[in-house]
Amino acid sequence: MDRVRSKAKRVTGSGGCNRISGSYEVQKRDLRIGPLAATRMACPSMGSRRRSRGLQATRHFRVSGRVLDLLDEGGGLLVRLEERNLR
Repeated sequence: MDRVRSKAKRVTGSGGCNRISGSYEVQKRDLRIGPLAATRMACPSMGSRRRSRGLQATRHFRVSGRVLDLLDEGGGLLVRLEERNLR
């Protein structure tokens, strides 16, 4: 995800050539993402739909340093996101 706008409770991101945006709700360690909207450009790798479904299945999260793990209802890892400085 590129951005999380806490006041607006919106997320935006890119899975390569496609972009996503949507809403989120958070309470303590519970997190719900979605519904999400995504562009549907023909990309070399079409994994963005899988990532989008993973984001929307999120129910909990865990933060460790610069890593954000998005977890399903049972605590299983759905998506791991890492903060990186690209400069």
